[in-house]
Amino acid sequence: MSDLLQIAIPRGNKRERLYALEVIFTEWLGVTFAVSEHNQKTTRITCVGHAGQLDLPDVLLDAPEAEWRNRIPGTFASMPLSALDGGPGALPALFAVPGVETGIVRRGVEVAIPIDIVGSCFFMLSRYEEFVAPSTAMDHHGRFPASESVMFRQNLLERALLDEYVQLLRRVLNQLWPGVAVVRGRYEVRMTHDVDRPYSTFGQGRTGLTRNIIGDLARRRDPKLAARRVRAYFDRGSQAFALDPNNTFGWMMNVAEAHGMQSTFYFMAAEKTAFDFGYSIASLEMRGLLQAITTRGHEIGIHPSYYSGTREAGVAAEVAQLEHALSAANITEWSRAARQHYLRWEVASTWRRLANAGLRSDSSVGYADSIGFRCGTSRTFSAFDWTTRSILPIKEIPLIAMDVTLSGRRYMNLDHSAVLATMERLARECRKNQAPLTMLWHNDTVVSDQAKNQFKALVEAVSG
Repeated sequence: MSDLLQIAIPRGNKRERLYALEVIFTEWLGVTFAVSEHNQKTTRITCVGHAGQLDLPDVLLDAPEAEWRNRIPGTFASMPLSALDGGPGALPALFAVPGVETGIVRRGVEVAIPIDIVGSCFFMLSRYEEFVAPSTAMDHHGRFPASESVMFRQNLLERALLDEYVQLLRRVLNQLWPGVAVVRGRYEVRMTHDVDRPYSTFGQGRTGLTRNIIGDLARRRDPKLAARRVRAYFDRGSQAFALDPNNTFGWMMNVAEAHGMQSTFYFMAAEKTAFDFGYSIASLEMRGLLQAITTRGHEIGIHPSYYSGTREAGVAAEVAQLEHALSAANITEWSRAARQHYLRWEVASTWRRLANAGLRSDSSVGYADSIGFRCGTSRTFSAFDWTTRSILPIKEIPLIAMDVTLSGRRYMNLDHSAVLATMERLARECRKNQAPLTMLWHNDTVVSDQAKNQFKALVEAVSG
């Protein structure tokens, strides 16, 4: 049986429709398809040489570009949608036709899903709402906050809505055309670490030492850590970096390897600023660390600096610095992956700047103020360029949860038990949708024995 799908799309806004279709069917479902245009207000899917038809409504993109580019959705409610197995089910409808509460309509071998899956996919993946958002919506770091998003306002941020839509499409396609080879996803934990401060005492002044010791005793209540910090500070020999409390890299790799994970470490290669620690990626200590990471089979990425996103040559210059350090360490291959410092990602330009710098993937698109599915998915997908209205040669790996977001006092401010429960919920959502879970833990947040034990418990919970 041929697995070629024929997809007829409404006329107009073709580039946006093709982008969404490419991600849904090629990248996520692994299905071959051809596209044609027709004059109807539906996306119609058929299988060449076989009976059957699947219709999806056209809602978001059913307007001239000048209109839909400035259309900020009003209210989005959870609409009940019948489950395909005959049981009750509810699936939130981001864009839908009137009467969506009646659920899927079946007439023989013809099926109609009342949700605009193509438009919803474009809306979430292109970060449409961020593109049209006013500058006043941004926080003091120039980031689009979760609190401004549609999904947060509708209490849906912890639901991977697009992944649920993909699962629905997979089931319907398999029922209509059992011979179509639809790819299934799989759950895995993608552990990542941003290396903002690889050391805290090594080569540092006494003011910082005193501040950290006070934190060890008063906040972390760990006198052993304070003693280790003092020893590392006064050791000016070859063990100074090895003794530094922030040097948790080997320990984190041990934890990852114990659960069959490959970690990615994002290193900075920028000068010191008010927001950038400014360590030398070319130093002997960093060179040895880069070698240790690659020797053990883990990956190295770049962590572009705070201001890199607003400087045309910023990212490319930092990539060159990292590659110089890698070459000195006899490392010829690296992931060419990026994550912006402070998650300072801007919808209209950052993906394009990263792609122009020769990077292959980004993992910046997660919220600083809340965990959850900023793009409605945890699956990797091709980035969209609002300037050319086309696919960019760079993939986005959505960031779902970060340590600072979960326990930081300025953000969610959760204790360990609440962090664990939250991460277990996210893991269940990803497992349900056969999709990966990408999480970020900094090397300098697991310096105390208590933090290490909590991190090990967390990794056990999400990977078990």
